[in-house]
Amino acid sequence: EDVGGDGGRGRLKHPLTVGKSNRDLCERVARHLQDHDMMITLGGDHSVAIGTVLGHCKAAGKPPAVIWVDAHADINTPRTTPSGNFHGTPVSFLLKEYENETRAVEGFDWIRPCLGAGDLAFIGLRDVDPPEKEIIEKLGLSAYYMEDVQEYGIDEVLRRCLERLDPNNSRSLHLSFDIDGLDPTLAPATGTPVTDGLSKSQGEYICESLFQTGRLRGVDLVEVNPSLSDRQGRGRVGGG
Repeated sequence: EDVGGDGGRGRLKHPLTVGKSNRDLCERVARHLQDHDMMITLGGDHSVAIGTVLGHCKAAGKPPAVIWVDAHADINTPRTTPSGNFHGTPVSFLLKEYENETRAVEGFDWIRPCLGAGDLAFIGLRDVDPPEKEIIEKLGLSAYYMEDVQEYGIDEVLRRCLERLDPNNSRSLHLSFDIDGLDPTLAPATGTPVTDGLSKSQGEYICESLFQTGRLRGVDLVEVNPSLSDRQGRGRVGGG
């Protein structure tokens, strides 16, 4: 829902609209998870994960362990974002380490970030901005690039993620899956495709393995843009 008069403020674009949408989504996810075992959110923009993860946290009363599958780290802050697009910043809005910066953004005074460095792991990275690399290294976040997946195998990468985030096999899990984590030959209908991504079997392995734990309660499937493919589901050249 667009908020009237919501132009760019500072570096970020349409913060009032994005803030209100995520606040509403947070409440909806929290209510749903109080009565149901799982919430699946289909999206466009990956910024919806601000609302889904915070809603999951609110329902559970503690932070979930988050597996973030993506070609991009999405961890630019309001200060470091080069584009002003929210889909490059949602992780920073979830991290307690950046609460002072993110809550200062107009439309986001309501957020209470719930994740720390030990609550999040990336899989499938291959297009990460220099400031994002600095943040990942500074916080000591678990971050597995495609080179790591190729070297260790997806099963070992996921095992390492869960061993760090959930060593006692007791935490609620949240999978935030950007389809550009997959190779663009498999998922062409997305705005920011990056070559040499996860294979179909690797993507399925992540989803199936997390589901089989019995603790997967939140799933985001995002950055899906059907307008970037034809009726047969093939990507348009230059569509990104």
